[in-house]
Amino acid sequence: MTYINQLNAAYDKWLETLNYDYNNANHKEQFAVDKANYINNHLDRDKWCNMLDAELFERFVNFYDAS
Repeated sequence: MTYINQLNAAYDKWLETLNYDYNNANHKEQFAVDKANYINNHLDRDKWCNMLDAELFERFVNFYDAS
């Protein structure tokens, strides 16, 4: 499982713990604050910034091989 998949799975679980409907327009501002706090507290910036984009890398390799 890639880091982004792990992060998304953890985020989805976090959404289930909220005690309000984050899709409701009345909670839009609160959700924006809560989401920003979640990301700031849980995003591993080293992993995020240094992860390999396999699809993009494959395109580079294919270009290299074709040349």
